[in-house]
Amino acid sequence: MSAEDGWLNLSAEQAGLRRIALASELLLGLGWNLVKPPDDATPEGSKRARKYVDGMLAAAHAGGYMQCDILATMLAKCDITDRLRMMAQCAREAAGEDGIIRVINSLKE
Repeated sequence: MSAEDGWLNLSAEQAGLRRIALASELLLGLGWNLVKPPDDATPEGSKRARKYVDGMLAAAHAGGYMQCDILATMLAKCDITDRLRMMAQCAREAAGEDGIIRVINSLKE
C-alpha cells in the first residue's frame, strides 16, 4: 500500500478500484475545466487536463468504445447530464484498468 492510499485506510485493491471508479468523474471534471477553466488554472494544469481527456478518449476507443467523438462534443458543451455521465462510465469501462493506469502514468511524464 502506498502512502497516498494509506491515509484512506484502503487496501491496494480497494484503492485501485476507487481510482478506476473516479476515472469517469475526473473525465467529466477535467473536460469541463478545459472549456471553462477556473480562475486559478495554469497553462501546465490545462495541458495536463487536455492530456488526460485525450488519453481517456483514446484508451476508450482502443477498448472498443465507438462514441468518443460524441462524448468529446458533449464534454465541450459543459452540460453534465445523466446521459453524459453514463457515456463517461461506458468510456471508462472500455478503457479498462490498464488503459486508465497508462493514462494516469502518462501525466507524470
